[in-house]
Amino acid sequence: MDSPIFWIEVEQLAAIEEHPICAFVPGSAGVSARNGAIIEPAVFFNNKLLDGRARVREAMSLGLRVPARNIREDEHPVIFVANATRDRDISTPQRAVMAVRLMRLVTDARPEWLTRYDRGLASRLRTGAGREAFVKACGISMRTYQRVQGITDEGILQAVAEEHISLRLAEALRSLTPRTLRRIFALPPEEQAQAITNALARSKGRGQMSLLDEEQNDRGKRVVDWRLMHELAHVTAQEHLARGYARGLAIARAYHKETTMQQHKPENASDLEQE
Repeated sequence: MDSPIFWIEVEQLAAIEEHPICAFVPGSAGVSARNGAIIEPAVFFNNKLLDGRARVREAMSLGLRVPARNIREDEHPVIFVANATRDRDISTPQRAVMAVRLMRLVTDARPEWLTRYDRGLASRLRTGAGREAFVKACGISMRTYQRVQGITDEGILQAVAEEHISLRLAEALRSLTPRTLRRIFALPPEEQAQAITNALARSKGRGQMSLLDEEQNDRGKRVVDWRLMHELAHVTAQEHLARGYARGLAIARAYHKETTMQQHKPENASDLEQE
């Protein structure tokens, strides 16, 4: 049974403080007020907002009060967050980053505010069965979790969480030094793609030259992805252009220059040059 509902009035909304766990959870795009009211209660833990950031923002913009409740005594805040986000519009890589960060919070960081709620969760998450159950609660596969778990740089994880880069590109960035990564992520977003291209080219060498492009993730949002040159031999230049890539022509030219697999060569390369 949930805790009793209480109401937060409009003039109190601006003073609401978010709980540190919120930093690990991707924000929702927004909520709709029905009949001039926020329906789903916001949830608080230790007098801080644990779940319901979008509801609070919507209420502030519309001048509405917000229903709220405290987390139940038998609810673990980390498990609550994992369950609360299961049906939300969050991409698979975002869920995986969230799962890894929450897992590290419980098993490694172990902040003081979490101590009274631990109840052996840290020990369970160190076992295969406990880890698998938690990953499933977050809505991802163990394979996806393991891919993200191997990424230790917080800058890379944040770039995936904010849907700036693909998980595939994030894995490639592990070959770069922490100093290089800090320099890249300190750049404006519009300059990061070129900086990543240059850094990977130096790291991988000419034979492993990569091309950055955009791909749609499972939410339909375009994120920066990459391909090694030898992989382009399995996709014709016409297919790249047909998929509408902004750099399709550049990819087609690079394809002709770098690959020797003539069976995949476009039928009319001169037409590509003229487009």
